[in-house]
Amino acid sequence: MNSVKTNGLRFEIQTEGGTYRSAEYDCHIVKKDGSSVSFSEAKSETTPYITGIGHGIRTVFSDFPGIPGLILECRTWVEDTSGDVLFELVPLADAEVGKIFWPAPFENVNREALTVLPLMQGRLVRNYTSEKYPYIWPEDFWWQEKRISCSRSMYMQFWGQYDNCGACMSILETRYDGGMAIQTGENVPTQVSPMWQESLGKVGYTRVLRAKFFPAGADYNEMAKAYRGYIKSIGELVTLKQKAAANPKVEDLIGRPIVHTYIWYHTAEGSDRYDALHPENNDRTQTFAYVAEKLCELKAKGLENACLHLDGWGKRGYDNQHPDYLPPAEHLGGWDGMKALQDTCRDLGYFFGIHDQFRDYFYDADTFDESFAVHNEDGTVPTHSIWMGGKQTYLCATQAPYYVKRNYDGLAAHGIVPDNAYLDVFSCVELDECFSPSHPMTREQCAGERMRCFNEVAARGILVQSEEGIDWAFPGLAFVHHAPFCDLGEVSKDCISVPLEELVYHDCLITPYESAPENEDSESTLFGFLCGGACYVPLEATEEQIAFCQRKTRWQKAVQHREMLRHEFVNGDFKRQKTYFAGGYSAEIDLSTGKITLEGMKE
Repeated sequence: MNSVKTNGLRFEIQTEGGTYRSAEYDCHIVKKDGSSVSFSEAKSETTPYITGIGHGIRTVFSDFPGIPGLILECRTWVEDTSGDVLFELVPLADAEVGKIFWPAPFENVNREALTVLPLMQGRLVRNYTSEKYPYIWPEDFWWQEKRISCSRSMYMQFWGQYDNCGACMSILETRYDGGMAIQTGENVPTQVSPMWQESLGKVGYTRVLRAKFFPAGADYNEMAKAYRGYIKSIGELVTLKQKAAANPKVEDLIGRPIVHTYIWYHTAEGSDRYDALHPENNDRTQTFAYVAEKLCELKAKGLENACLHLDGWGKRGYDNQHPDYLPPAEHLGGWDGMKALQDTCRDLGYFFGIHDQFRDYFYDADTFDESFAVHNEDGTVPTHSIWMGGKQTYLCATQAPYYVKRNYDGLAAHGIVPDNAYLDVFSCVELDECFSPSHPMTREQCAGERMRCFNEVAARGILVQSEEGIDWAFPGLAFVHHAPFCDLGEVSKDCISVPLEELVYHDCLITPYESAPENEDSESTLFGFLCGGACYVPLEATEEQIAFCQRKTRWQKAVQHREMLRHEFVNGDFKRQKTYFAGGYSAEIDLSTGKITLEGMKE
């Protein structure tokens, strides 16, 4: 049976596979003014913690300097049935905080150890640098300050380490206000510990981290399968077959190349992107009729099935005046043109899909009212002008489902009911907090409101898509825009890309991997085959591009419903990778030669 020793700050865990210890680390609280208070500065009392389901130790910390009233109970205990160790941070008396860094990270000084991170699709990180793999993390490791859960810097809510002696992984059970604190440097072992964000200014509720342990021989594959089991246990592993039972279009989506195009890209004068020197660059247009004509040409070239993803169809184009973008761009076809394009898609046997947005809240939208924006704790609202539409803030997600209903009712009133709809950024950007007294919202409530938006669209028989592969959103999505690897195929750095998310969710979500199959041996295309994902086809694709894409879609149809069982580097070569799917299917790619080998499917 596993056991634990701790004083609340340092720990030692004895497992059948060996002993795991905490690293030298200062557990601390970062206050809102940026100053830090160490747990070691607080008063503490440690006692046994024994229940009918486990045993361990609890330490109560009080009298934190500069944080009056805060009392935290830190429990570290072994769950008897699983052998997992749970770290629980309980606010016995709450107070205002910024971020809390507890417990300490696991220590691993083995030079051969690898750290597993859910950065986008997934990364392995070397424990130490070497002459062959020099230290370059500060420049390479993007979003240093934003490794927060439920965002594109954490597609899934776990991390881990492994070496030749065994493996351990950590799961954020309370995920919405969590994150990763990563320490690394030249000749310094990589360490990862949880970061707990405040919830509307305070600790708010009990935070839970679960640690799991594996014997020698385990690696990121075993971690991914353990996380899949965890997600299934909490009722959030929803397969595509289950989704197809609710909407048969899900099944019909598999094997359809995605045609991503636009009607109008307009850059408003107040946008940071506005080109004052060359005003002609601020508009790119295609009529609805032109898109319909090009789709007919794709059909004639041999593209039997497709799924349209149409940007910029609103009254002032892409990323403008949300959420008040009806009617469709009148000078490019208006309501009649959009309806005719939908009818053309149906005649061709293609899916008709639209881009949509319910977070960016533009100041020149017809019904804009700053009081319904996300509010910061000091009462201000965040603003910027980096997108095409100019000055904007963020719509509080408590309001978004009502706009979804209004806008899709407006489309339906003109006979427009898309087959698929892309709700931009919801599964990419971090979850919002709102401090408005009229519509306060935690991050967990924000996730719930975004899911309400997905459900409002899905209830109309429309397939729901969002931007990236963040797993809190997966129960409400049929597909995403992409879930990319970081530095595809790059092994000259400290980080090695792996299909970590596919190992967990391959049969639960449709994921495209290349923006266009223009180059058959491009790394993005090769990784698309490795993962059995969907593909994109340009609006003006050649017959050669279509023929290549058909090979890709045949492979996707063969494996999309099959769990990805394992990924490996062939003979230890990072340029040669292989995935195994249920039922005897496999894909091998060689990033050096561009060779693709598929097994289980007749070519």
